[in-house]
Amino acid sequence: MGDWRLGIDFGTSFTVAATADGGQVRVIDIESNGRSRIPSTVLLSEDGDILVGTNAQHQATFSPERFEPTPKRCIADGEIFLGDRFIGVDELVAAVLRTVYREASRQHGNTLPRATRITHPAEWAETRLNVLRSAVARAELPNAELISEPVAAAAWIASATTHLGELIAVYDFGGGTFDAAVLRRTDTGFEVAGPPSGRDPLGGEDLDRAVVQYLATLLAEDHPDEWSKLMNPPDAPWRRNSAALREEVQRAKEMLSDVLVCQLWVPGIEREIQLTRHELDEHISSYVDATVESLIEAIEAAHVTSTDLVGIYLVGGSSRIPLVADAIWRKLQVRPAVQDNPKSVVAMGAANWDTAPRPAAGGPSLTPASPVRSESGALPVFRSQLVLLKGAGSEERGSTFTALFLAEDSRSRSGVIRISDEPARGRNVAGLSQEVLETRARRMAGFKELWVGPCSLFGDQGGLERRFSALMGGGEVAMFERYMILGDRAVVLVAPEPARAVADTLHLAPPVLAPDKYFEPRLTMPVPDGWTLSERVVLVQGRSGYEVTADHMVTTAPVGLEQWRDRQVAALMRQLSGAQVISAVPARVLNRLDGGQVQIRSGEGRDALITTLWLALDGDRDGYYVTIHLREREQALFGALSSVAILNPSASPIHPLAATAPSAGG
Repeated sequence: MGDWRLGIDFGTSFTVAATADGGQVRVIDIESNGRSRIPSTVLLSEDGDILVGTNAQHQATFSPERFEPTPKRCIADGEIFLGDRFIGVDELVAAVLRTVYREASRQHGNTLPRATRITHPAEWAETRLNVLRSAVARAELPNAELISEPVAAAAWIASATTHLGELIAVYDFGGGTFDAAVLRRTDTGFEVAGPPSGRDPLGGEDLDRAVVQYLATLLAEDHPDEWSKLMNPPDAPWRRNSAALREEVQRAKEMLSDVLVCQLWVPGIEREIQLTRHELDEHISSYVDATVESLIEAIEAAHVTSTDLVGIYLVGGSSRIPLVADAIWRKLQVRPAVQDNPKSVVAMGAANWDTAPRPAAGGPSLTPASPVRSESGALPVFRSQLVLLKGAGSEERGSTFTALFLAEDSRSRSGVIRISDEPARGRNVAGLSQEVLETRARRMAGFKELWVGPCSLFGDQGGLERRFSALMGGGEVAMFERYMILGDRAVVLVAPEPARAVADTLHLAPPVLAPDKYFEPRLTMPVPDGWTLSERVVLVQGRSGYEVTADHMVTTAPVGLEQWRDRQVAALMRQLSGAQVISAVPARVLNRLDGGQVQIRSGEGRDALITTLWLALDGDRDGYYVTIHLREREQALFGALSSVAILNPSASPIHPLAATAPSAGG
């Protein structure tokens, strides 16, 4: 017996298999054609053999009466008529499972898996489950057990990010069925928290048919004979055309998850038709709304509300359609978590069930990074601590206050969240979105807009989200950006898609200071393990244009006082021509911290620039520094500007930083 596990997600349209071996989970290529799934189709040949997958599809052109494209939809029928005989549905399903198992075993040296798990919809009753059990027995799958699809999905997408007793919802929109379930985290994994809900049949195939019906309104009247043959093929050539049309429709539907417009080819009529995302949404909205109603039914059946959930997770190929997330947002005011590969998470969760992370007791959840916790179990929370006074040198007309926030995952290039907060200057959210779009399109290589729709930011509704892709680091990166007008402030958040879950943990704390006297950023965020957080506030004086910049940085690893100070001074000096340190003395930093003041001269004569840098360090992770650049002849402004940046009174005391001179070279 091998030390590997097999998970099989037997779907209506496609079947996906994954294996877990040595800590690695991967989706297997069953038909050796570079695809991560196999069609669930079957065909009963004249000699009694059952062809599976692509082989069955190819032969269906010549023997359509022997072909069954969706055996999962027939599982409650017991047996169906193919060709010239009745055959048990369990035999057909067994053929699919056997094909998958044999290829998985071959890829593992023809050894037996330690466990084989086959998934099924959570709402299946004993009648259907018994047919599936019979199919598993016929396929002679070793060490086999059944597991519900939402439980398997949760094991993959939420095991590392939930805690004992927490609730999630799984929205599973596949090729032929829809399932929704609320799950509770237990000490061994997940359990269904209430009666699941679903629609069977309802899946991607129904959406495809809606598109075909739309095409009929465009083509049937002008091409009645050809359209009739496409819908009811009289011979093998027209059956090939009909199959090709179904593939074109499916391709176009999937493509419109990423773009706004695409072309599809209608074989037999030999005509190209343009399909837009808006047109697709119009014709499938009733189906999507039905799935959201089922999700609401599952939530209500569990006697909870959407606010009790720590997440709503979208799985299944049809869940990638942008309309799905929008519909959930409209109905529940919750932005669901979209998976990178929603077609595979069920199989991967089934394969990885033995080694899925077990929950910690209590505490909030965080995705996707693991949190750093104190001995008490509390999750550290970052809170903006920098404040600018609206006065003391900043009262000039036209002075502006801006804030910047950056969160970076030190372990991954795909984890970078940037937030800018600046004056709205009369813009509304649509104008802000358009302004940023024009900048992105002009400056970003390979920029492609994919979707724009409503969103919330920091819990406030009325924002816009844009999804786009761009070329970065030699490859295409999926990104999202959110825009919001909050009072007289314009806020923009941008991040790659893998950082979406962390971005969703950002919130605004209640104000502490009077807004007419202070510019107070209020951003809060749970601190994930391995992430570097930094914030910056900037005052630009109206007429003079002089700047006061204050920075706060949270490092991933401890740093010594001198090491940290020297690093900041050296970085600043590299930006200045002919820079030299002229003084380093103890000083009060940000109105109440014991720290140091370093002055640097650059340039010559009356144009010499005096840069003053104040530094303080909190323990060995939180660093603060304030920077002011003034010409030597303008030092009279120094006193007023030096008092603009302060520490929020709600901030914790900071350990002192000795104000010794920087080391050589710094």
